[in-house]
Amino acid sequence: MKFLLFLGILLCFCCIGNAEWVTVFDHPHADNTTITYSIPSNILNTAFTQLRYYSLDGRTAVLNAYLSNSTLQDHINQSWLYTGFESDYYKRLSVDAGTHTSSVFIANDHDIREGGTQTARPGTPFGLITLGYSNSSSFIDGGSATYYSGFGGMIYRLDINTVSVPEVSSLILLCLVFASIGFKKYCI
Repeated sequence: MKFLLFLGILLCFCCIGNAEWVTVFDHPHADNTTITYSIPSNILNTAFTQLRYYSLDGRTAVLNAYLSNSTLQDHINQSWLYTGFESDYYKRLSVDAGTHTSSVFIANDHDIREGGTQTARPGTPFGLITLGYSNSSSFIDGGSATYYSGFGGMIYRLDINTVSVPEVSSLILLCLVFASIGFKKYCI
Protein backbone atom coordinates (compact mmCIF):
# COMPACT_ATOMS: atom_id res chain seq x y z
CA MET A 1 0.00 0.00 0.00
CA LYS A 2 2.76 2.46 0.94
CA PHE A 3 4.59 1.53 -2.24
CA LEU A 4 1.52 2.36 -4.34
CA LEU A 5 1.15 5.68 -2.56
CA PHE A 6 4.83 6.47 -3.17
CA LEU A 7 4.42 5.51 -6.82
CA GLY A 8 1.36 7.75 -7.13
CA ILE A 9 3.18 10.73 -5.65
CA LEU A 10 6.16 10.10 -7.91
CA LEU A 11 3.89 9.97 -10.94
CA CYS A 12 2.27 13.25 -9.89
CA PHE A 13 5.63 14.98 -10.06
CA CYS A 14 6.36 13.37 -13.42
CA CYS A 15 2.97 14.32 -14.83
CA ILE A 16 2.92 17.96 -13.81
CA GLY A 17 4.54 18.83 -17.11
CA ASN A 18 7.82 20.58 -17.44
CA ALA A 19 7.79 24.10 -18.75
CA GLU A 20 10.90 25.16 -20.62
CA TRP A 21 12.37 28.37 -21.94
CA VAL A 22 12.37 28.60 -25.73
CA THR A 23 14.17 31.37 -27.63
CA VAL A 24 11.84 33.19 -30.03
CA PHE A 25 14.60 35.34 -31.51
CA ASP A 26 18.15 36.32 -30.62
CA HIS A 27 19.48 38.97 -33.00
CA PRO A 28 22.90 40.46 -33.45
CA HIS A 29 22.23 43.99 -32.30
CA ALA A 30 25.00 46.32 -33.36
CA ASP A 31 23.85 49.75 -34.49
CA ASN A 32 22.13 49.66 -37.88
CA THR A 33 21.59 45.87 -37.86
CA THR A 34 18.27 45.22 -39.62
CA ILE A 35 15.51 43.81 -37.42
CA THR A 36 14.01 40.73 -39.04
CA TYR A 37 11.55 38.49 -37.25
CA SER A 38 11.48 35.07 -38.84
CA ILE A 39 9.70 33.14 -36.12
CA PRO A 40 8.89 29.52 -36.99
CA SER A 41 5.19 28.62 -36.89
CA ASN A 42 5.74 25.97 -34.21
CA ILE A 43 7.04 28.72 -31.88
CA LEU A 44 4.32 31.20 -32.92
CA ASN A 45 1.75 28.56 -31.98
CA THR A 46 3.30 27.37 -28.71
CA ALA A 47 1.39 28.32 -25.56
CA PHE A 48 3.39 30.25 -22.96
CA THR A 49 2.88 31.86 -19.59
CA GLN A 50 5.94 34.08 -19.22
CA LEU A 51 8.43 35.91 -21.37
CA ARG A 52 12.01 36.93 -20.76
CA TYR A 53 13.51 39.85 -22.66
CA TYR A 54 16.98 41.25 -23.19
CA SER A 55 17.20 44.91 -24.20
CA LEU A 56 19.96 46.99 -25.76
CA ASP A 57 20.56 48.90 -22.54
CA GLY A 58 21.36 45.68 -20.66
CA ARG A 59 18.05 45.11 -18.92
CA THR A 60 16.54 41.68 -18.65
CA ALA A 61 13.36 40.64 -16.87
CA VAL A 62 10.82 37.86 -16.67
CA LEU A 63 7.23 39.04 -17.05
CA ASN A 64 3.91 37.27 -17.26
CA ALA A 65 2.32 37.07 -20.68
CA TYR A 66 -0.57 39.46 -21.27
CA LEU A 67 -2.80 36.62 -22.51
CA SER A 68 -1.97 33.79 -20.11
CA ASN A 69 -1.61 30.29 -21.58
CA SER A 70 -1.88 31.72 -25.08
CA THR A 71 0.47 31.80 -28.04
CA LEU A 72 2.52 34.53 -29.68
CA GLN A 73 0.10 34.26 -32.60
CA ASP A 74 -2.79 34.99 -30.19
CA HIS A 75 -0.95 38.10 -29.01
CA ILE A 76 -0.24 39.18 -32.59
CA ASN A 77 -3.91 38.67 -33.49
CA GLN A 78 -5.12 41.14 -30.83
CA SER A 79 -6.72 44.35 -32.07
CA TRP A 80 -4.49 47.40 -32.25
CA LEU A 81 -4.97 49.92 -29.43
CA TYR A 82 -4.45 53.64 -30.00
CA THR A 83 -1.74 55.27 -27.86
CA GLY A 84 -3.28 58.73 -27.99
CA PHE A 85 -0.18 60.06 -29.74
CA GLU A 86 0.06 60.77 -33.46
CA SER A 87 -1.08 57.63 -35.31
CA ASP A 88 0.77 55.09 -33.15
CA TYR A 89 -0.77 51.78 -32.09
CA TYR A 90 0.21 48.89 -29.84
CA LYS A 91 -0.69 45.45 -28.53
CA ARG A 92 0.40 44.15 -25.14
CA LEU A 93 2.79 41.21 -25.03
CA SER A 94 3.43 41.34 -21.27
CA VAL A 95 1.27 42.35 -18.37
CA ASP A 96 1.69 45.93 -17.22
CA ALA A 97 4.99 45.96 -15.33
CA GLY A 98 4.29 49.33 -13.68
CA THR A 99 5.56 51.64 -16.42
CA HIS A 100 5.55 51.67 -20.22
CA THR A 101 9.35 51.53 -20.24
CA SER A 102 9.34 48.25 -18.29
CA SER A 103 6.44 46.56 -20.15
CA VAL A 104 6.70 44.67 -23.45
CA PHE A 105 4.60 45.71 -26.44
CA ILE A 106 4.07 44.91 -30.08
CA ALA A 107 4.38 48.38 -31.56
CA ASN A 108 3.26 50.01 -34.80
CA ASP A 109 4.91 53.42 -34.88
CA HIS A 110 3.56 55.42 -37.84
CA ASP A 111 6.82 57.31 -38.49
CA ILE A 112 9.79 55.06 -37.78
CA ARG A 113 13.34 56.42 -38.12
CA GLU A 114 13.68 55.17 -41.70
CA GLY A 115 10.24 56.50 -42.72
CA GLY A 116 6.87 54.79 -43.02
CA THR A 117 5.08 52.56 -40.53
CA GLN A 118 6.62 49.73 -38.54
CA THR A 119 4.29 47.08 -39.98
CA ALA A 120 5.15 48.14 -43.55
CA ARG A 121 8.76 47.03 -42.99
CA PRO A 122 9.51 43.53 -44.33
CA GLY A 123 11.34 42.49 -41.14
CA THR A 124 8.57 43.52 -38.74
CA PRO A 125 5.27 42.79 -40.52
CA PHE A 126 3.31 42.33 -37.28
CA GLY A 127 5.07 45.17 -35.40
CA LEU A 128 8.17 45.76 -33.31
CA ILE A 129 8.55 43.78 -30.07
CA THR A 130 9.87 46.40 -27.69
CA LEU A 131 9.74 48.08 -24.32
CA GLY A 132 7.97 51.42 -24.23
CA TYR A 133 10.00 54.35 -25.57
CA SER A 134 8.75 56.67 -22.81
CA ASN A 135 6.17 56.74 -20.04
CA SER A 136 3.96 59.26 -21.84
CA SER A 137 1.44 58.75 -24.64
CA SER A 138 4.40 58.68 -27.06
CA PHE A 139 5.55 55.34 -25.58
CA ILE A 140 5.47 53.60 -28.99
CA ASP A 141 7.27 56.41 -30.83
CA GLY A 142 10.67 54.64 -30.94
CA GLY A 143 10.06 52.51 -34.03
CA SER A 144 12.89 51.53 -36.34
CA ALA A 145 13.80 48.97 -38.98
CA THR A 146 17.27 48.65 -37.39
CA TYR A 147 18.70 48.41 -33.89
CA TYR A 148 20.15 51.70 -32.69
CA SER A 149 21.79 52.64 -29.41
CA GLY A 150 19.65 55.79 -29.13
CA PHE A 151 16.79 53.62 -27.85
CA GLY A 152 18.00 51.20 -25.19
CA GLY A 153 14.55 49.64 -24.74
CA MET A 154 14.73 47.78 -28.04
CA ILE A 155 14.52 44.03 -27.42
CA TYR A 156 17.11 41.95 -29.25
CA ARG A 157 16.32 38.62 -27.58
CA LEU A 158 12.99 37.17 -26.50
CA ASP A 159 12.38 33.84 -24.77
CA ILE A 160 9.05 32.31 -23.79
CA ASN A 161 8.32 29.89 -20.95
CA THR A 162 6.22 27.24 -22.61
CA VAL A 163 3.24 25.41 -21.19
CA SER A 164 3.86 21.70 -21.13
CA VAL A 165 1.06 19.15 -21.15
CA PRO A 166 1.65 15.80 -19.49
CA GLU A 167 1.63 12.75 -21.71
CA VAL A 168 -1.69 10.91 -21.88
CA SER A 169 -0.03 7.58 -20.96
CA SER A 170 1.33 9.14 -17.74
CA LEU A 171 -2.10 10.45 -16.82
CA ILE A 172 -3.71 7.05 -17.43
CA LEU A 173 -1.07 5.35 -15.29
CA LEU A 174 -1.60 7.90 -12.54
CA CYS A 175 -5.36 7.27 -12.59
CA LEU A 176 -4.80 3.51 -12.40
CA VAL A 177 -2.49 3.87 -9.40
CA PHE A 178 -4.98 6.04 -7.51
CA ALA A 179 -7.84 3.75 -8.49
CA SER A 180 -5.95 0.76 -7.10
CA ILE A 181 -5.24 2.62 -3.85
CA GLY A 182 -8.91 3.46 -3.52
CA PHE A 183 -9.93 -0.09 -4.44
CA LYS A 184 -7.67 -1.58 -1.75
CA LYS A 185 -8.88 0.89 0.85
CA TYR A 186 -12.56 0.16 0.37
CA CYS A 187 -12.49 -3.50 -0.67
CA ILE A 188 -10.10 -5.10 1.80
